[in-house]
Amino acid sequence: MKVQIEKEKTRNNPEMEKLIKQKEELSAKIQSVQKELNEARDFCKGSDEIKRLKAERSALVNDLEIHDLYDYNEEIKRIKKKLGFGNLNSAEEKKLIDKNNRLESQRTKIQRLNEVKKKVTELGKQYGPSLKKIGKLVVLVKELIVKKKSVAEKLKSAYDEIKPNNPAIKNLQLQRESIRKVNEKLRAEINVIQQEWDDKWYHYEQQLYQY
Repeated sequence: MKVQIEKEKTRNNPEMEKLIKQKEELSAKIQSVQKELNEARDFCKGSDEIKRLKAERSALVNDLEIHDLYDYNEEIKRIKKKLGFGNLNSAEEKKLIDKNNRLESQRTKIQRLNEVKKKVTELGKQYGPSLKKIGKLVVLVKELIVKKKSVAEKLKSAYDEIKPNNPAIKNLQLQRESIRKVNEKLRAEINVIQQEWDDKWYHYEQQLYQY
């Protein structure tokens, strides 16, 4: 009945039929793109690890003087060479010793920073394409929703212009309402019968297990 009412409303109205078709096509497209987006998101659930690692990387970078293990080793060599062969006064020597001790205390963190950088790069290669795809699909879904909303508004305006006292539409709506009431009555009867069945089955089981 609902379909018949819609057909009656759009009868001899090519513009409305065109808008309805556009709305249906956009709905199908949104559903298809949303499915693709959900699949990409499911695949990228593991990419949450990238966010955690990037936060750890940022904290380590801010906490360390040297960020690369190779640069660290070269700096330690340079300091030891200066301490061993350089002509240093006591202040310069103390300064280098303090720096050496400070850097050596950071070695573990520098190693961890390099591990984190490597892992971020690996995960970026694994999830990067899908993450970019997600960004594009999100934009596309929003654009399609905006287009569908625009079409729906035009369609509503067209519906509002239809005379509400159209005899054919009014008759169909009355029939639909009648069917709805019959459905409600049948549902109520089904509920009563179902309850009766449940009660009888319960009593049957009670008697069955008594013996």
